[in-house]
Amino acid sequence: MTFSVEASTTDGPLRVVRVIGRLNVGGPAQHVVLLNRGLAELGYETHLVSGALRAGEESMMYFAERHGETPTTIPDLVTDSALGLRDTRAVQALVRILRRVRPHIVHTHTAKAGLVGRIAATLARTPAVVHTYHGHVLHGYFPVWKNLLLRGMEAGLGLVSDRVIAISPAVHDDLLRYGVTRGSKIETVPLGLDLTSFDQAARHAGELRRELSIGPSTFVMASVGRITAIKNHAMFLEATARVAVRNPDTIAIIVGDGERRAATEQRARDLGLARRVLET
Repeated sequence: MTFSVEASTTDGPLRVVRVIGRLNVGGPAQHVVLLNRGLAELGYETHLVSGALRAGEESMMYFAERHGETPTTIPDLVTDSALGLRDTRAVQALVRILRRVRPHIVHTHTAKAGLVGRIAATLARTPAVVHTYHGHVLHGYFPVWKNLLLRGMEAGLGLVSDRVIAISPAVHDDLLRYGVTRGSKIETVPLGLDLTSFDQAARHAGELRRELSIGPSTFVMASVGRITAIKNHAMFLEATARVAVRNPDTIAIIVGDGERRAATEQRARDLGLARRVLET
């Protein structure tokens, strides 16, 4: 992926402002922190801007601080599907930041940050604008009319984006299918995450079974992540129910929390899995 933006010899290093909807527990938050830190180590001047957490979400600010990042928080940047006055205030706040930092590149992550960030970058006349799709809600989550509205909005934002990054070939294909932007602007770049913690996985084998008093012969299925619609815990529970028919000694473990917790617990009861599902 290349850009025609260059810092002049008197302008100092290339400056990048990265904007994400919120630093909640999950892959995108880890990704933006590690990407910012990695670019800083290569000589870029990097700035991280984040929105506010939603109710019930855990923060990953500790992860940012551990890696030497001190994000700027815009309280009015809140991740939801509604548009309102607070989004206007978020744009204004970000424009002020951009005019102070004068970045060469604004790189946005997640949908609401992509909306607010790309509008602000346009108003602040930032030379290059990049947006990463960590996924999307362009189908399957809203009524048809809202899907069409979202696709139109994303297509408009695509016009002011110099590059659009898809984290997988499937996301790349969806962006083309739904007309988000032309193919020449889309780059597929898999997420880069720190996997060193998995180096010690072997020596922790069996700890979870001991903690939860699960026998060695029990077949265990697990789901780790936010309990939200996009994670589709209903499908996980339906798969558990099918496996349990063939293997009665089966349990499921759901690690996480979120707005769909109560609905997920009810679905487990409806499928007769209440005694088989452990939550942690």
